[in-house]
Amino acid sequence: MRLKHLFSLRKIPVLFWIIGFAAVACQKTDSLQPVTPPVNPPHDTASNGQPAPVADSAMTLYVGRNYSLYALNAQTGVVKWHTMLGGMVFRSVLYYQGLIYIATSDSNLILHAVDTNGREQWSVNLNPNIGASDIYAANGLIYMATQLSPPVAYDAKTGAVRWTFHPDSSNVATHGGTLYLSRNVLYFVSNNTLFSIDPGTGGMIWRIDYRTIILPAITDGKVIVYDYNGYEEAFDRQTTALLWKLVPAFYDYYTSTASISVDAALGNVYAFESNCYDKNDLVEVRDTATGAMKLTIGMDEGYTGTINCQDSLLYISGHLYLYCYNAVNGAFVWQAGLGVAAPYAWPVLDGVTGVGGTIFYSYDYVYARDGRTSRLIWKTLLEYPDGWCYSVPCVVTKSGKAFRYGNNF
Repeated sequence: MRLKHLFSLRKIPVLFWIIGFAAVACQKTDSLQPVTPPVNPPHDTASNGQPAPVADSAMTLYVGRNYSLYALNAQTGVVKWHTMLGGMVFRSVLYYQGLIYIATSDSNLILHAVDTNGREQWSVNLNPNIGASDIYAANGLIYMATQLSPPVAYDAKTGAVRWTFHPDSSNVATHGGTLYLSRNVLYFVSNNTLFSIDPGTGGMIWRIDYRTIILPAITDGKVIVYDYNGYEEAFDRQTTALLWKLVPAFYDYYTSTASISVDAALGNVYAFESNCYDKNDLVEVRDTATGAMKLTIGMDEGYTGTINCQDSLLYISGHLYLYCYNAVNGAFVWQAGLGVAAPYAWPVLDGVTGVGGTIFYSYDYVYARDGRTSRLIWKTLLEYPDGWCYSVPCVVTKSGKAFRYGNNF
Protein backbone atom coordinates (compact mmCIF):
# COMPACT_ATOMS: atom_id res chain seq x y z
CA MET A 1 0.00 0.00 0.00
CA ARG A 2 1.26 3.36 -0.83
CA LEU A 3 -0.57 6.23 0.88
CA LYS A 4 -0.94 9.58 -0.78
CA HIS A 5 -0.57 12.48 1.66
CA LEU A 6 -0.85 16.22 1.95
CA PHE A 7 2.75 17.23 1.45
CA SER A 8 3.47 15.23 -1.70
CA LEU A 9 2.33 16.78 -4.97
CA ARG A 10 0.74 13.57 -6.22
CA LYS A 11 -1.95 13.97 -3.56
CA ILE A 12 -3.47 17.41 -3.84
CA PRO A 13 -3.27 19.41 -7.07
CA VAL A 14 -1.99 22.63 -5.54
CA LEU A 15 0.73 24.48 -7.37
CA PHE A 16 4.07 23.87 -5.73
CA TRP A 17 6.72 26.23 -7.12
CA ILE A 18 10.26 24.99 -7.00
CA ILE A 19 12.95 27.64 -6.63
CA GLY A 20 15.46 27.48 -9.46
CA PHE A 21 19.01 26.57 -8.64
CA ALA A 22 22.21 27.25 -10.55
CA ALA A 23 22.86 24.44 -13.01
CA VAL A 24 25.76 22.11 -12.40
CA ALA A 25 28.06 22.36 -15.40
CA CYS A 26 28.63 18.67 -16.02
CA GLN A 27 27.63 15.24 -14.86
CA LYS A 28 29.96 13.49 -12.43
CA THR A 29 29.95 9.83 -11.49
CA ASP A 30 32.14 8.62 -8.63
CA SER A 31 31.98 4.83 -8.86
CA LEU A 32 32.46 2.85 -5.68
CA GLN A 33 33.46 5.89 -3.62
CA PRO A 34 31.55 6.15 -0.33
CA VAL A 35 30.61 9.72 0.53
CA THR A 36 30.35 8.98 4.24
CA PRO A 37 30.51 5.49 5.75
CA PRO A 38 27.47 4.16 7.60
CA VAL A 39 27.46 5.28 11.22
CA ASN A 40 25.57 4.35 14.37
CA PRO A 41 23.98 7.32 16.12
CA PRO A 42 24.56 8.00 19.82
CA HIS A 43 21.85 6.76 22.19
CA ASP A 44 20.40 4.44 19.57
CA THR A 45 20.49 0.66 19.56
CA ALA A 46 22.30 -0.49 16.44
CA SER A 47 22.80 -3.91 14.94
CA ASN A 48 26.25 -5.37 15.45
CA GLY A 49 25.91 -7.41 12.30
CA GLN A 50 24.25 -7.40 8.95
CA PRO A 51 20.61 -8.37 8.59
CA ALA A 52 20.02 -12.07 8.08
CA PRO A 53 19.80 -12.85 4.36
CA VAL A 54 16.47 -13.98 2.96
CA ALA A 55 15.55 -15.74 -0.25
CA ASP A 56 15.02 -12.48 -2.15
CA SER A 57 16.88 -9.97 0.00
CA ALA A 58 17.24 -6.24 -0.62
CA MET A 59 20.42 -5.54 -2.57
CA THR A 60 20.57 -1.93 -3.77
CA LEU A 61 18.93 1.26 -2.56
CA TYR A 62 18.57 4.27 -4.88
CA VAL A 63 17.90 7.68 -3.38
CA GLY A 64 18.16 11.31 -4.47
CA ARG A 65 19.90 13.97 -2.37
CA ASN A 66 20.31 17.63 -3.37
CA TYR A 67 21.79 17.52 -6.91
CA SER A 68 22.76 13.84 -6.96
CA LEU A 69 21.46 10.31 -7.35
CA TYR A 70 23.04 7.73 -5.00
CA ALA A 71 23.25 3.95 -5.07
CA LEU A 72 23.78 2.26 -1.67
CA ASN A 73 24.31 -1.32 -0.61
CA ALA A 74 20.94 -2.08 1.02
CA GLN A 75 22.52 -4.60 3.42
CA THR A 76 25.24 -2.32 4.80
CA GLY A 77 24.45 1.26 3.80
CA VAL A 78 27.80 1.68 2.00
CA VAL A 79 27.62 4.05 -1.00
CA LYS A 80 28.37 2.33 -4.31
CA TRP A 81 28.33 5.44 -6.50
CA HIS A 82 26.73 8.83 -6.93
CA THR A 83 25.97 10.91 -10.01
CA MET A 84 25.40 14.67 -10.20
CA LEU A 85 22.37 15.49 -12.33
CA GLY A 86 22.55 19.26 -12.78
CA GLY A 87 19.39 20.15 -10.86
CA MET A 88 17.80 19.70 -7.46
CA VAL A 89 16.38 16.19 -7.08
CA PHE A 90 12.59 16.28 -7.17
CA ARG A 91 10.10 13.50 -6.35
CA SER A 92 10.87 9.86 -5.59
CA VAL A 93 13.20 7.57 -7.51
CA LEU A 94 11.96 4.69 -9.67
CA TYR A 95 13.83 1.57 -10.81
CA TYR A 96 12.40 -0.20 -13.85
CA GLN A 97 13.90 -2.77 -16.22
CA GLY A 98 17.52 -1.96 -15.48
CA LEU A 99 17.29 1.84 -15.42
CA ILE A 100 16.75 4.37 -12.63
CA TYR A 101 14.38 7.27 -13.30
CA ILE A 102 14.52 10.53 -11.38
CA ALA A 103 13.27 14.09 -11.90
CA THR A 104 15.26 17.23 -11.15
CA SER A 105 14.29 20.87 -10.97
CA ASP A 106 16.43 23.84 -11.90
CA SER A 107 15.39 26.37 -14.50
CA ASN A 108 13.49 23.46 -16.03
CA LEU A 109 11.93 20.25 -14.74
CA ILE A 110 13.83 17.32 -16.26
CA LEU A 111 13.23 13.55 -16.24
CA HIS A 112 16.48 11.52 -16.28
CA ALA A 113 17.13 7.86 -17.05
CA VAL A 114 20.35 6.55 -15.46
CA ASP A 115 21.85 3.06 -15.74
CA THR A 116 22.93 0.96 -12.76
CA ASN A 117 26.51 2.28 -13.05
CA GLY A 118 25.35 5.88 -12.68
CA ARG A 119 25.62 6.89 -16.35
CA GLU A 120 22.78 8.98 -17.79
CA GLN A 121 21.13 7.33 -20.80
CA TRP A 122 18.60 10.01 -21.74
CA SER A 123 16.72 13.01 -20.37
CA VAL A 124 13.60 14.94 -21.37
CA ASN A 125 12.44 18.45 -20.53
CA LEU A 126 9.15 18.63 -18.59
CA ASN A 127 8.58 22.39 -18.82
CA PRO A 128 7.20 24.38 -17.17
CA ASN A 129 9.17 24.16 -13.94
CA ILE A 130 6.21 23.35 -11.68
CA GLY A 131 5.54 20.38 -9.44
CA ALA A 132 5.42 16.91 -10.93
CA SER A 133 3.77 13.67 -9.91
CA ASP A 134 5.71 10.61 -8.90
CA ILE A 135 7.19 8.56 -11.73
CA TYR A 136 5.42 5.31 -12.66
CA ALA A 137 6.23 2.53 -15.12
CA ALA A 138 4.46 -0.34 -16.91
CA ASN A 139 4.26 -1.81 -20.40
CA GLY A 140 7.76 -0.55 -21.27
CA LEU A 141 6.62 3.04 -20.62
CA ILE A 142 7.38 5.71 -18.02
CA TYR A 143 4.51 7.96 -16.88
CA MET A 144 4.55 11.45 -15.38
CA ALA A 145 2.29 14.49 -15.04
CA THR A 146 2.91 18.00 -13.75
CA GLN A 147 0.69 20.60 -12.15
CA LEU A 148 0.32 22.35 -15.53
CA SER A 149 0.50 19.42 -17.96
CA PRO A 150 -1.46 16.17 -18.36
CA PRO A 151 0.04 12.67 -18.12
CA VAL A 152 2.65 11.75 -20.72
CA ALA A 153 4.04 8.29 -21.51
CA TYR A 154 7.72 8.02 -22.48
CA ASP A 155 9.51 5.04 -23.95
CA ALA A 156 11.46 3.58 -21.02
CA LYS A 157 14.56 2.86 -23.13
CA THR A 158 14.75 6.01 -25.27
CA GLY A 159 12.63 8.74 -23.67
CA ALA A 160 10.56 9.19 -26.83
CA VAL A 161 6.99 10.37 -26.22
CA ARG A 162 4.53 7.55 -26.90
CA TRP A 163 1.29 9.28 -25.95
CA THR A 164 -0.11 12.35 -24.19
CA PHE A 165 -3.43 12.22 -22.37
CA HIS A 166 -6.07 14.60 -23.75
CA PRO A 167 -9.21 14.95 -21.58
CA ASP A 168 -12.44 15.22 -23.54
CA SER A 169 -13.57 18.69 -24.57
CA SER A 170 -16.41 18.89 -22.04
CA ASN A 171 -13.85 19.91 -19.42
CA VAL A 172 -11.64 22.33 -21.33
CA ALA A 173 -10.15 23.75 -18.12
CA THR A 174 -8.44 20.45 -17.30
CA HIS A 175 -4.69 20.64 -17.71
CA GLY A 176 -2.39 19.22 -15.04
CA GLY A 177 -2.76 17.40 -11.76
CA THR A 178 -1.67 14.33 -9.83
CA LEU A 179 -1.10 10.81 -11.11
CA TYR A 180 -1.16 7.28 -9.66
CA LEU A 181 -0.69 3.83 -11.21
CA SER A 182 -2.55 0.90 -9.64
CA ARG A 183 -3.21 -2.57 -11.06
CA ASN A 184 -2.12 -1.47 -14.53
CA VAL A 185 -4.54 1.46 -14.66
CA LEU A 186 -3.56 5.13 -14.38
CA TYR A 187 -5.64 7.44 -12.19
CA PHE A 188 -5.38 11.17 -12.73
CA VAL A 189 -6.97 13.92 -10.61
CA SER A 190 -7.39 17.39 -12.11
CA ASN A 191 -9.89 20.16 -11.36
CA ASN A 192 -11.84 17.95 -8.90
CA THR A 193 -12.29 15.33 -11.63
CA LEU A 194 -10.97 11.76 -11.47
CA PHE A 195 -9.91 10.13 -14.74
CA SER A 196 -9.15 6.45 -15.37
CA ILE A 197 -6.62 6.04 -18.19
CA ASP A 198 -5.45 3.08 -20.26
CA PRO A 199 -1.66 3.05 -19.65
CA GLY A 200 -0.96 1.38 -22.98
CA THR A 201 -2.72 3.89 -25.24
CA GLY A 202 -3.44 6.95 -23.09
CA GLY A 203 -7.15 6.64 -23.85
CA MET A 204 -9.70 7.61 -21.22
CA ILE A 205 -11.57 4.64 -19.71
CA TRP A 206 -13.97 6.70 -17.58
CA ARG A 207 -14.26 9.91 -15.60
CA ILE A 208 -16.01 10.93 -12.38
CA ASP A 209 -16.67 14.67 -12.24
CA TYR A 210 -16.33 17.02 -9.28
CA ARG A 211 -15.72 14.38 -6.63
CA THR A 212 -12.21 14.73 -5.24
CA ILE A 213 -9.00 16.74 -5.09
CA ILE A 214 -6.91 13.84 -3.75
CA LEU A 215 -5.97 10.55 -5.35
CA PRO A 216 -8.33 7.66 -4.54
CA ALA A 217 -7.81 4.32 -2.83
CA ILE A 218 -7.91 1.34 -5.21
CA THR A 219 -8.88 -2.03 -3.75
CA ASP A 220 -11.13 -5.08 -4.21
CA GLY A 221 -12.62 -3.85 -7.47
CA LYS A 222 -13.42 -0.49 -5.91
CA VAL A 223 -12.32 3.09 -6.31
CA ILE A 224 -12.77 4.85 -2.95
CA VAL A 225 -12.95 8.62 -3.07
CA TYR A 226 -12.80 11.17 -0.23
CA ASP A 227 -13.40 14.87 -0.75
CA TYR A 228 -12.52 17.90 1.35
CA ASN A 229 -16.13 18.33 2.56
CA GLY A 230 -16.16 14.98 4.34
CA TYR A 231 -18.01 12.89 1.73
CA GLU A 232 -16.77 9.33 1.24
CA GLU A 233 -17.82 7.23 -1.75
CA ALA A 234 -16.96 3.85 -3.25
CA PHE A 235 -17.41 3.19 -6.98
CA ASP A 236 -17.10 0.02 -9.03
CA ARG A 237 -13.61 0.11 -10.58
CA GLN A 238 -14.89 -1.07 -13.98
CA THR A 239 -18.26 0.66 -14.34
CA THR A 240 -18.12 3.56 -11.79
CA ALA A 241 -21.46 2.39 -10.35
CA LEU A 242 -21.89 3.82 -6.84
CA LEU A 243 -21.41 1.07 -4.21
CA TRP A 244 -21.67 3.05 -0.97
CA LYS A 245 -21.66 6.65 0.13
CA LEU A 246 -21.14 8.32 3.51
CA VAL A 247 -22.46 11.85 3.98
CA PRO A 248 -21.26 13.89 6.99
CA ALA A 249 -24.01 14.94 9.35
CA PHE A 250 -22.39 18.34 9.75
CA TYR A 251 -19.33 19.98 8.26
CA ASP A 252 -17.66 23.18 9.38
CA TYR A 253 -14.27 24.24 8.05
CA TYR A 254 -13.13 25.61 11.42
CA THR A 255 -14.04 22.62 13.59
CA SER A 256 -14.19 19.56 11.34
CA THR A 257 -11.39 17.44 9.98
CA ALA A 258 -10.87 17.01 6.25
CA SER A 259 -9.37 14.01 4.43
CA ILE A 260 -5.92 14.76 3.12
CA SER A 261 -4.93 11.29 1.91
CA VAL A 262 -6.48 7.86 1.50
CA ASP A 263 -5.44 4.34 0.56
CA ALA A 264 -6.40 0.76 1.30
CA ALA A 265 -5.02 -2.63 2.37
CA LEU A 266 -6.08 -5.66 4.40
CA GLY A 267 -9.77 -5.02 3.68
CA ASN A 268 -9.48 -1.56 5.24
CA VAL A 269 -9.56 1.92 3.81
CA TYR A 270 -7.28 4.32 5.69
CA ALA A 271 -8.29 7.99 5.60
CA PHE A 272 -5.94 10.56 7.08
CA GLU A 273 -7.81 13.47 8.55
CA SER A 274 -6.45 16.83 9.64
CA ASN A 275 -7.95 19.90 11.26
CA CYS A 276 -6.60 23.13 9.82
CA TYR A 277 -6.27 24.87 13.18
CA ASP A 278 -5.68 22.57 16.14
CA LYS A 279 -3.62 19.73 14.60
CA ASN A 280 -6.33 17.27 15.58
CA ASP A 281 -4.89 14.66 13.23
CA LEU A 282 -6.13 11.10 13.12
CA VAL A 283 -6.40 8.03 10.92
CA GLU A 284 -9.88 6.64 10.22
CA VAL A 285 -9.98 2.93 9.44
CA ARG A 286 -13.12 1.80 7.57
CA ASP A 287 -14.33 -1.44 6.03
CA THR A 288 -13.81 -1.32 2.27
CA ALA A 289 -16.97 -3.38 1.65
CA THR A 290 -19.41 -1.10 3.50
CA GLY A 291 -17.58 2.02 4.63
CA ALA A 292 -18.38 1.17 8.26
CA MET A 293 -15.95 2.66 10.77
CA LYS A 294 -13.66 0.08 12.41
CA LEU A 295 -11.37 2.26 14.51
CA THR A 296 -9.44 5.52 14.67
CA ILE A 297 -5.79 6.22 15.45
CA GLY A 298 -5.07 9.60 17.01
CA MET A 299 -1.84 11.56 16.60
CA ASP A 300 -0.04 13.16 19.55
CA GLU A 301 1.69 15.58 17.19
CA GLY A 302 0.92 17.10 13.82
CA TYR A 303 0.85 14.67 10.90
CA THR A 304 3.51 15.70 8.41
CA GLY A 305 4.25 13.08 5.87
CA THR A 306 4.31 9.42 5.17
CA ILE A 307 1.81 6.71 5.89
CA ASN A 308 2.74 3.28 4.62
CA CYS A 309 1.52 -0.23 5.30
CA GLN A 310 3.68 -3.33 5.01
CA ASP A 311 3.46 -6.74 6.70
CA SER A 312 0.28 -5.62 8.53
CA LEU A 313 2.09 -2.66 10.10
CA LEU A 314 1.20 0.98 9.55
CA TYR A 315 3.99 3.59 9.55
CA ILE A 316 3.05 7.24 10.14
CA SER A 317 5.42 10.21 10.45
CA GLY A 318 4.87 13.23 12.65
CA HIS A 319 7.04 16.29 13.16
CA LEU A 320 9.46 14.51 15.49
CA TYR A 321 8.83 10.76 15.37
CA LEU A 322 8.12 7.86 13.06
CA TYR A 323 5.28 5.80 14.55
CA CYS A 324 4.38 2.15 13.97
CA TYR A 325 0.88 0.75 14.58
CA ASN A 326 -0.82 -2.57 14.00
CA ALA A 327 -2.67 -1.97 10.71
CA VAL A 328 -5.51 -4.33 11.68
CA ASN A 329 -6.42 -3.26 15.22
CA GLY A 330 -4.64 0.10 15.54
CA ALA A 331 -2.50 -0.98 18.51
CA PHE A 332 0.65 1.08 19.09
CA VAL A 333 3.84 -0.89 18.33
CA TRP A 334 6.80 1.55 18.56
CA GLN A 335 8.07 5.04 17.84
CA ALA A 336 11.51 6.26 16.79
CA GLY A 337 12.96 9.75 16.53
CA LEU A 338 13.19 11.01 12.97
CA GLY A 339 16.60 12.64 13.36
CA VAL A 340 17.97 16.16 13.54
CA ALA A 341 16.81 18.78 11.06
CA ALA A 342 18.90 21.78 10.11
CA PRO A 343 18.00 24.91 12.15
CA TYR A 344 16.56 26.74 9.13
CA ALA A 345 14.69 23.86 7.53
CA TRP A 346 12.15 21.24 8.56
CA PRO A 347 12.40 18.16 6.37
CA VAL A 348 9.36 15.98 5.77
CA LEU A 349 9.69 12.21 5.81
CA ASP A 350 7.96 11.59 2.52
CA GLY A 351 7.88 7.79 2.35
CA VAL A 352 8.91 4.54 4.02
CA THR A 353 9.94 1.63 1.78
CA GLY A 354 9.50 -1.85 3.24
CA VAL A 355 11.29 -4.97 1.97
CA GLY A 356 11.42 -8.33 3.75
CA GLY A 357 10.71 -6.94 7.21
CA THR A 358 13.19 -4.05 6.90
CA ILE A 359 12.06 -0.46 6.38
CA PHE A 360 14.18 2.13 4.57
CA TYR A 361 13.62 5.88 4.75
CA SER A 362 15.55 9.14 4.58
CA TYR A 363 15.52 12.25 6.72
CA ASP A 364 18.83 13.68 7.91
CA TYR A 365 20.45 10.32 7.10
CA VAL A 366 19.32 7.33 5.07
CA TYR A 367 18.06 4.72 7.55
CA ALA A 368 17.45 0.97 7.61
CA ARG A 369 15.43 -0.36 10.58
CA ASP A 370 13.78 -3.57 11.59
CA GLY A 371 10.14 -2.88 10.76
CA ARG A 372 8.72 -4.76 13.74
CA THR A 373 11.07 -3.64 16.52
CA SER A 374 12.53 -0.31 15.25
CA ARG A 375 16.06 -1.70 15.80
CA LEU A 376 18.53 0.36 13.79
CA ILE A 377 20.41 -1.73 11.22
CA TRP A 378 22.42 1.09 9.63
CA LYS A 379 22.28 4.76 8.77
CA THR A 380 24.37 6.68 6.23
CA LEU A 381 24.94 10.40 5.81
CA LEU A 382 25.01 11.62 2.23
CA GLU A 383 26.66 15.02 1.83
CA TYR A 384 26.15 17.48 4.65
CA PRO A 385 22.99 17.92 6.79
CA ASP A 386 21.79 21.15 5.19
CA GLY A 387 18.08 20.60 5.72
CA TRP A 388 17.12 19.55 2.20
CA CYS A 389 15.09 16.36 2.18
CA TYR A 390 16.17 13.23 0.46
CA SER A 391 13.83 11.55 -1.99
CA VAL A 392 11.88 8.42 -1.09
CA PRO A 393 14.23 5.42 -1.43
CA CYS A 394 13.64 2.80 -4.11
CA VAL A 395 14.99 -0.63 -3.13
CA VAL A 396 15.84 -3.40 -5.60
CA THR A 397 16.06 -7.04 -4.50
CA LYS A 398 18.35 -9.84 -5.63
CA SER A 399 15.72 -11.07 -8.11
CA GLY A 400 15.31 -7.57 -9.61
CA LYS A 401 12.03 -6.64 -7.95
CA ALA A 402 11.69 -2.97 -7.09
CA PHE A 403 9.99 -1.60 -3.98
CA ARG A 404 8.99 1.99 -3.33
CA TYR A 405 6.76 3.17 -0.49
CA GLY A 406 4.94 0.38 1.32
CA ASN A 407 4.65 -2.39 -1.24
CA ASN A 408 6.08 -3.73 -4.46
CA PHE A 409 4.70 -1.42 -7.14
